[in-house]
Amino acid sequence: MINACLLLLLFTLHPRYHTFEETISEVERLKLINPSIVLVETLGYTSVLNLPIISVKISDNPSIHEPEPSFLFVGVHHAEEVLGLEVSLYTMERFVINYGIDSLITKIVNETQLWFIPLLNADGHRIVTEGIDTTWRKNLRDNNNNGTFNPDSDGVDLNRNYSFNWSLGGSDDPTSEYYRGPAPFSENETRVIQDLAERERFVMAIDFHSARTGQGEIVYYPWRWGGTFCVDLPFIRSIAQLLAGSIQNDAGTGTYAHLYGLATEGNFRNFLYANYGTYAYTIEISWGCIPPGERVDSICERVYHGLIQFINRIFGPGIALQISDEQGNPIEAEVKILGYYDSNLPRRTSDPANGMFWKLLTPGIYDIEITKDGFETIYLHGVTVSDTLIFRHVIIPTPKIFEHSKDNHFFISYYESGIALKLINLFPCDATEINVVDATGRVLKKFFLEGKGDSSPILIKDLPSPGIFFLVIKTCKKIMCKPFIWVGR
Repeated sequence: MINACLLLLLFTLHPRYHTFEETISEVERLKLINPSIVLVETLGYTSVLNLPIISVKISDNPSIHEPEPSFLFVGVHHAEEVLGLEVSLYTMERFVINYGIDSLITKIVNETQLWFIPLLNADGHRIVTEGIDTTWRKNLRDNNNNGTFNPDSDGVDLNRNYSFNWSLGGSDDPTSEYYRGPAPFSENETRVIQDLAERERFVMAIDFHSARTGQGEIVYYPWRWGGTFCVDLPFIRSIAQLLAGSIQNDAGTGTYAHLYGLATEGNFRNFLYANYGTYAYTIEISWGCIPPGERVDSICERVYHGLIQFINRIFGPGIALQISDEQGNPIEAEVKILGYYDSNLPRRTSDPANGMFWKLLTPGIYDIEITKDGFETIYLHGVTVSDTLIFRHVIIPTPKIFEHSKDNHFFISYYESGIALKLINLFPCDATEINVVDATGRVLKKFFLEGKGDSSPILIKDLPSPGIFFLVIKTCKKIMCKPFIWVGR
């Protein structure tokens, strides 16, 4: 009698599923169909087999980082979840062949930037497609350092290897299917995502999965953390509902479900939302990892229909801000939607390359605060968001100089959150110590500037208010003292 292990080794995937080599060929074919809208880039190489991790960007000017919203779609974090690759290839083909024919496809390509990483875990995927282990989940990290692939001890679960809450999720046991790796971003594959996210500042993203066990046909979104939900829950959940409700289930009896995921694991979805404010989702496609090949096209078509609705959501309701200085130079500024801001998370900022900030909202009236050190704070009060995307060009002025010393050695600028001190015309050894002192002589702040005669503005925040304070600047030649009044926010 043939045992289960032997049956597993004899199993081969249906030819409808793409191998790594076939994936590369398919991407090259799509590029040849319409090279004007397709850019293929090698982002890095896999951790063990050194296979290229390729991205495909589809946009009307794909070689340019335009001031347009960017989306990211990723397949095959988990090796056996091969449907993510097939949905990615299917979707890319539909965009390429229908550009200039279908009006909505053409609008999306012309006005957004679509990024696909169809096969992130090419090393693990090879284990599956070659029939070595069709239930293999991880990459091929050599955990026991013996130089050979050992399915009992090797590999990292790439979707537990991201930095946000890395230590709270997955497992620290290398033999576990959920082994999170020796450190956050220990794997080449996840570092590729980190680098691309930092560069492109994605507005929304989807990670394609297909669970071998557990819930299928569901869209997960960020997040529940203990007894609280993410601050953007109304916006994120509404888009999850739109996406899930646009994908018909396999049985034809309804649509996909949607549900919040947990914040306590270092996965793709949580990392992008936590660090960049990206509305990031996980789709668990169909039921099981490897459906019969004859069903793949139907599954891809139904998911593709949902993706079109998801991408089209970028055109409203929401806001698009382009932030610049008075000379028109783009600024990376912090943008707060007041009432929807979590100070425990990294700042939500505009793209430093073009000053763009995108935020999908639900209809309502919003107050917005825009801040940048060295610039005045801007408030947009009572911004009404209806069904469309509102665009505003916001210019942040440089504040006027209110006071300076008689010998022109320093200038003080006043801001919403504090003051800025600019030192000029001093010898390199001069400025050694700066104290902020209150009226009783108590030192509130102390700064040391060794070897700096001139300096960038020194921002002094969190002063008690109101009151009279003194700047005491001690140099090797003199002591300068300047009173100033701080009235607070």
